[in-house]
Amino acid sequence: MELLACIFNLARNLDLSPGEHPSGRVASFSFVCRRFRKAALSAAHLWSTIALHANATYGMQFAALCLSRAGHAPLELWLDSFYRAAQVVPFIAPHEDRIRHIRLRVPPDAPPALVASTCSFQVPNLESLDIAPSRSGAATHAPLTLPPLFSAGCSEQITSLTLADCALPPGSYPAVAHLCLSGHIPGLYDLLGGCAESLRTLFLDKVACEDE
Repeated sequence: MELLACIFNLARNLDLSPGEHPSGRVASFSFVCRRFRKAALSAAHLWSTIALHANATYGMQFAALCLSRAGHAPLELWLDSFYRAAQVVPFIAPHEDRIRHIRLRVPPDAPPALVASTCSFQVPNLESLDIAPSRSGAATHAPLTLPPLFSAGCSEQITSLTLADCALPPGSYPAVAHLCLSGHIPGLYDLLGGCAESLRTLFLDKVACEDE
């Protein structure tokens, strides 16, 4: 069972199609046979990706199921629904201290106030942040400019940061060791200067900026 769970852990992130996410793939594995189901349910970390999608392919009920199966494992949150703050924030709040990784896909036309209200929960143990425009608007809009996100000071502990067509969200990022940038990144030089002492890995993919 342990070997099978290890294989599932490797496979759950490989070549994900649009709208798919790791815990959803693990659920698919669990439908194959009784042995696969037992292996999937025996490893709490396989269910640790919690997705709240605007398209509701994986709804709140499935997210709640993943939370229950994840036990006390650290969590990765995938969020691209910014019009349901009244549902999202209370759902996440009891598990805030378990969130280590956040993946945001923001609609370019989402009002900043809605983004801020949806991302108003606390993340005292956040380690990595991945932000990009949602797929539908990525190629047709200006780079994202976001309001302050999450709890005050959370940016200071982030060690891994990924941005695509997005300005750096307000905050200080002195602990970033791994930085991945693609597309149009306003304020690029200031971003690099702010994390120069801690930076260990830098990946650039067709980066453009307006800095002189």
